[in-house]
Amino acid sequence: MTGNITVFEFTNYKGFVLKRIALMPKHGHGQFRKIANFLGINSVNVTQIFRGSRELTVEHAVLLCEYFGLSEIEGHYFVGLVELARAGHFKLKQMIQKRLDEILEKSQNLKTRLSSHETLSDANKALFYSSWYNSAIRLGTSIKDLQNADAIAKRFNLPLLTVNRVIEFLLQTGLCKLEQGRLRMGPSSTHLEASSPLIARHHTNWRMKAIEKFDTLTSDELCLSMPCSLSQTSAQEIRRELVTFIEHVTEIIDRGPEEQLRCLNIDWFKI
Repeated sequence: MTGNITVFEFTNYKGFVLKRIALMPKHGHGQFRKIANFLGINSVNVTQIFRGSRELTVEHAVLLCEYFGLSEIEGHYFVGLVELARAGHFKLKQMIQKRLDEILEKSQNLKTRLSSHETLSDANKALFYSSWYNSAIRLGTSIKDLQNADAIAKRFNLPLLTVNRVIEFLLQTGLCKLEQGRLRMGPSSTHLEASSPLIARHHTNWRMKAIEKFDTLTSDELCLSMPCSLSQTSAQEIRRELVTFIEHVTEIIDRGPEEQLRCLNIDWFKI
């Protein structure tokens, strides 16, 4: 993700580059010169490419992926757009377009866009996602004041026996670890595929916690319910925006430091 846009929103690489530059400080003033220096070409050539009829070379497209900090999957899509623009024969264009469509489909799959470093067995997944507090305790160990069983039990209002049982499970699966007598998180994230039979339980667990908060929401919390009528095209666009938003939120969370626990629930469905 770059700025407030992603390359997946575009079917033309020039449109993406121009929009990306426009979102930069001072509306991207001087960026063509910087790009030219990065690519090792004349700034006039850059202008002729993005303001005229010349096309970017595939080699320079790869370098631009680095310049804009595109992820691997974004880079494949961007380079594909350049290849599509340069292709002459319609059969070659069809072949490239098919590959772009496949990349675009993968980009909408959160599993390919969020890191996942721990693979649990089916039995352990069933246990981990059986209750909200398994995930909450694991996340809690990333916070300095919640790195022992007593503190966790008090914070979540859970029996100490339950907390110790969960901690033992988390240690056995590597989802948590012990360092100098303190509990710490293991792998940085876990993720259930949308097709998992456990996904309904996972969503239900955290939505029930959200319902519990409705009567005690503070000014720095938010719950939203917004039934609406709209076009099919708009519905698909909002779905894409939500996926991009989730990716951006994940990046913000990863910056740390861990100071408090929160839960984000997002629902988007047909009525």
